[in-house]
Amino acid sequence: MNVDPNLNAPRNNAGEDAVAKARAAARRGPLVTAIVVIVVGIVLLLDQLGYVSVDFWPLVVGAAGVALLLSASCWSRRLWGAGLLLAAIVIALNERGITRIQFWQLWPLYIIVVGVGLLWKTLQGSNSSSYSSSYGGKSLSSPRFNSVYVFSGTDRKITAKDFEGGKISAIFGGFKIDLSRADIAGDVAVIEVNAVFGGGEIIVPEHWVVVVEGGGVFGAFEDKTRHFQPDASQPTKTLVVKGSAIFGGIVVKTW
Repeated sequence: MNVDPNLNAPRNNAGEDAVAKARAAARRGPLVTAIVVIVVGIVLLLDQLGYVSVDFWPLVVGAAGVALLLSASCWSRRLWGAGLLLAAIVIALNERGITRIQFWQLWPLYIIVVGVGLLWKTLQGSNSSSYSSSYGGKSLSSPRFNSVYVFSGTDRKITAKDFEGGKISAIFGGFKIDLSRADIAGDVAVIEVNAVFGGGEIIVPEHWVVVVEGGGVFGAFEDKTRHFQPDASQPTKTLVVKGSAIFGGIVVKTW
C-alpha cells in the first residue's frame, strides 16, 4: 500500500511556523538589548565629559528594565521589567536623599510578584489539573508542569511521551529538569523559565531541536546541546525555551 508523503505536511508546516516565530523573537531580544547598551554607553560617556549628570546604578538597572519590557514576548518578562524599573527609581531616590529605603526591606515584593503571576495565570484559565510537584528526583508522566520555587529547588525527571511544555519560576532557588526520556506530543513544546537570583538546567534528548528565546539581565540563557542534522524521514521535535534570567542562569544541554 502506498502512503502519500504529504499527509503530514500541514502538521510539519505548523511546527516550522512556530519555530520560525520563536527564532524571530529570539533575535529581537538581543537586538533590543544591544540598542539599550549603546544608549547607556552614550549617556555614561556624556556624564564623564560633563555634559549630563547621571547616577550609575539607577541608569543601569533602569536600562535593564526597559530592555526586558521592549523585548518581552510574555507577560512574566514584562512584569520583571517593571520590577527593575521600580528598583531603579528606589535607588535613584535613595542616592538623592529623598528616601532611605533598604532593599532588604523590599524582599516581600518578590512574593507579591509570584502571587500576581499565579493570579494572572488563573484568570487566563490555566488548567490546575495539569500541575504536579516532584521532589528528590521522582519521575513525572504528566504532559505539563507548572512550578514555583522560592528559596528552594527540585530535581525532576519527566518521562511523559506526550510532553507539551511547562513553566518554572525560580526566585533565590534552583532546579534540574531531566527530559532525556520524554517525547513531545506533536512537533513543538514550549518551556517558559523565569529566574531571579537563581537558575538551573534542562536536559533534553539528543534528537530534539532546541530554540532558546530567553534573555538575560546580568544573567544568561545558554544552549549547550549537541547540534545535529535531523533525519528528514522522521518528524522533527522542537523544544522552545523562553523567559528571562535576572542575576541568574539557565542552561539547556544534552547528556
